[in-house]
Amino acid sequence: YGILGIKVEKLGDMEPVLKRCKSLLPPPVRENHPLPYLAPALDAGMATFFAEEIIEAIRYLEQPDFYTKQEDPTDDNIWLGAADDVILRKRGIEFVDGTAPGFAAILGAAPTSEIAAKIAHDVQRSNLYTFMCAEHNGKRFSEQLVEAVLGKPTGSLAPHLSIASFHFFSAWSTIL
Repeated sequence: YGILGIKVEKLGDMEPVLKRCKSLLPPPVRENHPLPYLAPALDAGMATFFAEEIIEAIRYLEQPDFYTKQEDPTDDNIWLGAADDVILRKRGIEFVDGTAPGFAAILGAAPTSEIAAKIAHDVQRSNLYTFMCAEHNGKRFSEQLVEAVLGKPTGSLAPHLSIASFHFFSAWSTIL
C-alpha cells in the first residue's frame, strides 16, 4: 500500500500509481520564472520514490533470488532487499529505545577500500544503521567492505539506487 494507500498485488494494479507519479511531476521551470516554494520539487521527488518502488516490485518478480531472504547478508549474497514486517518491528524498537539513534545512507563508493572500512568503523561506533546502495565508477561501498576484509557488511541494500525507496521510507516510518 505504501504512502498512497493504493493496493498493488498485480502488475495491472501499478497503473494508478504510475498515473499519480505523472500527475505529481511539475512543468519544466522557465528560466525567467523563480520558484517561490519547493512544492513542485517535492512532488517530483515523491513521484520518483513511487516509480522506484515499482521498479523494485518488478525486480522481485523477474529475479526472485536477487536479494537474500534473511535479515543479514550471506557469503553468497550481500544484498538485503526490502525488510519484512518482523525486521521492521525489530528496527523500530531499536530506534525508539535508543539502541540505534538513527541511520546513515551511503550511496556509491569510497575512493578506496581502506577509506570505506574507516567510514564503516566510524558509523559502527555511532550505532547508526547504515544503508548502502548504488555504485560510483563501477565500485560499490558494500563490496569495498568485503574486499577490505571487514566481514559481512550490514545494510547492503543492492547494487542499484532504486532499492533505497524501500529502506528509507521504512526507516522513516519506524521513527515517526
